[in-house]
Amino acid sequence: MVFFVRKITLNRLKNKLYLNQYNTILIYFMTATYTYELANFVCRFNQYKLMDMFQEIVLPAFTIEDSWKVKRGHFFFQSVQLVELPNSKEKTLAIIGRFIRDTKLTSTQIYDYENKELIPQKASIQTSPSALFVLILNNHRLIYLKETPHAPTLEMFKETSKTFLRRQTKLYAESLIDDARKDFIKEYGLPDIDITPLNTKESLEDFLKEYKTIHSIKITLKKRNDELQFRDDLIRRAQQKTDSLKSSNTTLFFSNKKEGLDPEQTKEQLAEATEQGNQGILIEGLNSAGDHLKGNNDKFKVTKYISGIDLNNIFLTASALYKSFTKLTQNREIIVPNTEKNVQKKLENINISVKDDERSE
Repeated sequence: MVFFVRKITLNRLKNKLYLNQYNTILIYFMTATYTYELANFVCRFNQYKLMDMFQEIVLPAFTIEDSWKVKRGHFFFQSVQLVELPNSKEKTLAIIGRFIRDTKLTSTQIYDYENKELIPQKASIQTSPSALFVLILNNHRLIYLKETPHAPTLEMFKETSKTFLRRQTKLYAESLIDDARKDFIKEYGLPDIDITPLNTKESLEDFLKEYKTIHSIKITLKKRNDELQFRDDLIRRAQQKTDSLKSSNTTLFFSNKKEGLDPEQTKEQLAEATEQGNQGILIEGLNSAGDHLKGNNDKFKVTKYISGIDLNNIFLTASALYKSFTKLTQNREIIVPNTEKNVQKKLENINISVKDDERSE
């Protein structure tokens, strides 16, 4: 974070602030710059998708007051809302909120600089780092902003989401009568969650520069939401075959350990294959020093910067993040699928009650 401090004389502000007892005051205007990540969020109930069980399971899983206890603390969501984001082209809904990791930092010893020795001392302090998230329901893209140091990771968000969604699925199943419950469990099962970081062509190219020789590329086709809009014909046909065969695991593998894969073609094919965040990528090769390199989607994920946001107002922050996200799509830095007609119809049927105090600055 970057902070700027400005000194302002009281004479210019005293009428507005009703302060008369001091000649000058220090007012701190903090302008912080944050980074945010982008990912594809996939939720599947067997062949059913996120919006198929949105009202019954998905929304309650995020909004219910619950926590997931782990070995060193708790994970939970806070201030979660279903909101409509500013978009003149179509109704755009999102689940927004804060994701918190509550834990304790423990200490068993400290260093005594005066005596230059370690001293046993047990102590602990509570810490609750957090992140803000915007899950866009139209295209299932996730905007994830870490608002504190040591904020919970995307992987933690994934596991917590999966835990709450599965809990809610079980609760929903229990609310059904016997025959309906059995049919539901058989047809829908427990939800699976997958989160794949998005990349830009530039972030991919920067990562590939670390390789002198690329020996192999492994592309794993992941479960999708509704989209099947790929420029890459090979990926599109492979996805279609995966769907028709009902394959749970499909992998494309390219290898040339003797001479290495063609670098330009590798760059082009990977850019098209990864543009929508539906594939897991593993790249192996050598760097200029001859050391073995291995990298996946997380190594070349896109991170962007944003400033001038008020983290105390989650809706305004979400709107600013969505605006920044929209600029990336307009500049075609990232590719986002069009909203499927059946998804848009479901979104149109969702009514949102808006509270004025939640939207105001």
